[in-house]
Amino acid sequence: MISSVRHTGLLLLGFLILVGVACGDTAEPEADIVATAAVKGKLEYSLPSANIVSQSQPITTPIQPTATSIPTTSTQQSSCGSWVWIPSDSTFIKINIRGSQYYKNGQYHKAIEDFTCIILNWDKFWAIKDPPNLFLASSYLLRGYSYTKLGENDKAVSDYREVINLIPSGATGYEFRADAYIKLGEPEKAIEDYTVSIDNDKALIGFGSVSAFTNRSWAFIVLQQYEKAINDATEAISINPEFADSYYNRAIAYDNLGQKDKAAADQKKACELDRKHCR
Repeated sequence: MISSVRHTGLLLLGFLILVGVACGDTAEPEADIVATAAVKGKLEYSLPSANIVSQSQPITTPIQPTATSIPTTSTQQSSCGSWVWIPSDSTFIKINIRGSQYYKNGQYHKAIEDFTCIILNWDKFWAIKDPPNLFLASSYLLRGYSYTKLGENDKAVSDYREVINLIPSGATGYEFRADAYIKLGEPEKAIEDYTVSIDNDKALIGFGSVSAFTNRSWAFIVLQQYEKAINDATEAISINPEFADSYYNRAIAYDNLGQKDKAAADQKKACELDRKHCR
């Protein structure tokens, strides 16, 4: 099976979500802190709130037009809402935080709208402040994952391609695009991307991510390349022996090779670690 566990860890302006942290023990993109680390001082402008209970400081006042406000174009209005806004650190950070809250709340259409707003208006401010492109890349990444959640994997692939173009030495863009390729029924392309993700992680921190090895093992299972699947699942287990999906995938590969005892042992271990694998 494809693991929903990601190797992104905690984010500082999207940095770790882009280069990857290969421990494999964190959940999906922790979007709420993509931009939070950059907030310094008082935020000057308000946006309509995402109406999320967990929001620590609800933002409820729409931006009001002023003499210094810059009217949006029709394209920007369709993506940024009907409010008029001033490009600034505050505005971009707050849109990112709100989009991240929408994402966490499962409001993926609204999350896509906010991240699209950031992407369309990038050249107005952040383009001169973010030469490594981390903030922009994180917006593409989280919009792509929102598309993935909605089953729009073609659009997700397109966004992950932008992440890769912006941060080619990162790992997460390749891994997320590989996941989308699996869902699109293209395991060969998925294996290529998982391999690059693993190699980039190794170059950065010395070892590949558990989720990339586990999910590449699933791609090999889809292609009936069971020995390679076993090798990848075993590698994932060596990095994190408590990750149930790796045992589950290896059990399937062993079973298809007729190694029933090994398959049963891995199935039992997967069930012990995560009840979703019990049967």
